[in-house]
Amino acid sequence: MMGYMGVSFLPDLMTAGKPVDIGALGLSGLYLFGIVLILFKYIGRTIYNVNIMIQNKILKFLAAFVAVSIGIAPVTLIGILVKTPVRFQLDGWFGIIVIILGLLIGAFFFIRQKDKTFGWPFVIYLCGAGVLGIMTRLPKIGHFLMATQNGRYIVVGIIIVLLMVFWLWNVIIAKKLKKLDESK
Repeated sequence: MMGYMGVSFLPDLMTAGKPVDIGALGLSGLYLFGIVLILFKYIGRTIYNVNIMIQNKILKFLAAFVAVSIGIAPVTLIGILVKTPVRFQLDGWFGIIVIILGLLIGAFFFIRQKDKTFGWPFVIYLCGAGVLGIMTRLPKIGHFLMATQNGRYIVVGIIIVLLMVFWLWNVIIAKKLKKLDESK
């Protein structure tokens, strides 16, 4: 749950003027924690049973996609529909300090990891989100980025580029891991 909140908190700080709803993040984290427990229980029950597996790769992908979508959809709905009283407005210098502290805490945990392979995409995305969050809180730059249409286009473009880099880096890592598995 804390991992989810940590990964979700910094991107919520990307744009100034939007309150951060800690209560909704906590509810989403609890929901995902429950989903993970159910998934582990399911895996534990079925690991030694002979199951009829879906042989068609397309059907297997569609079944996994539908299951993941059904599991994750409530997280998005909680973020959109649930508004708790535990909300903070983190604008200005206070928001910048919180972002820098979040980045430092994340860097501490990343540096302590032995295998950093899976962490790099998150580090790149979260650092980009942190820098964008700081930029939107600076007086002149933030006003341009948040109050003008061209500035909003720039913010959306930066977010799209960050997500594309995150996705591409994960694809590269998956291919390297697959190559390593095949060579063993």
